[in-house]
Amino acid sequence: MEEQMPKFIEKVSDIGLIFCITRPKEKIQGSAIDNSWKCLLKTDDVVKAEKRAREKLLCTSIMFNDNGTAEFT
Repeated sequence: MEEQMPKFIEKVSDIGLIFCITRPKEKIQGSAIDNSWKCLLKTDDVVKAEKRAREKLLCTSIMFNDNGTAEFT
């Protein structure tokens, strides 16, 4: 990627990058892989999930939404 977009990589290296991803509470039916936050963090407890997200994913913000999804930044 550095060869294809050197200016972008340089800028990200200088100022950083914020990335946000939303994960469903449960596996999406028909999906070949389980991409839920429960599977990702290996717990269904939101307190443990938040702790693990901060430790393992280096998240600075975790929000559990009313619809069961979780947003990790």
